[in-house]
Amino acid sequence: MESIKKQLSIEFKLLFRQPLYLVFSLIMPAMSLLMFGSMYQNMSYDGIDFFSMYIPSFAMIVLFAGAVYNTGNQIVADKEQKIYKRIMVTPIKLQRFIGVILFKNFVVSVFGFIILLIISNVFFRVQIGLDKLLFILVYLLFILFSLSIGIGLAILSNRINVYSTVMMILFMPMIILSDATIPLAVFPELIQKLAFLNPLYHGNVVLRFFWSVETRAYYNTQLLPSLLFLLGVLILIYIIVFLNRKKLYED
Repeated sequence: MESIKKQLSIEFKLLFRQPLYLVFSLIMPAMSLLMFGSMYQNMSYDGIDFFSMYIPSFAMIVLFAGAVYNTGNQIVADKEQKIYKRIMVTPIKLQRFIGVILFKNFVVSVFGFIILLIISNVFFRVQIGLDKLLFILVYLLFILFSLSIGIGLAILSNRINVYSTVMMILFMPMIILSDATIPLAVFPELIQKLAFLNPLYHGNVVLRFFWSVETRAYYNTQLLPSLLFLLGVLILIYIIVFLNRKKLYED
């Protein structure tokens, strides 16, 4: 237990020494909510208020940055430095070592989520009561889903520069096509169809569904297709992890 605490302490110290991770995981979603909330707080979308649509959306950005990008980035960097090869010849279990990394990113994602809720309540008077409990539980499940994606992508890459480049290239298109920032309706029909191949879009649908009674009615017919799509992605990720498990400590 002491070794786990020590590793976790080191992980958080390293996190604060890498401000880019904090920018994408915590600062950017919070600042975006403040900016867009100030600009569009009086707007509605098909009768649904701005915050019912976009608090879940900014939560998705926290998930992508905190759980997918940061997890994969660290695991690939550790692989490139052959850290896992050295761990394999020590009494420390590799699963435990990676588990601490996952727990750290889980905490970061939860913390970013809490910041969004505090901003929504303090600055925009959005009520966060017991009716949001189910939404919060679903968000926590989505963190696990996002961590799974981060692990799967990391196992497929052995070079940090390749992983970081690919993720940064995909970051903006995935966010744009998630309906989390720019309304998907403003895009041409062909672009809108591409969004249905984006896991972030489907995650956005599910989170919005569980936010309120109004959003549940709005996304009622879209919930099941989005859940099935995400389940398929999750199964695929676990298959990739299983088939490539040895690559975790290979060159």
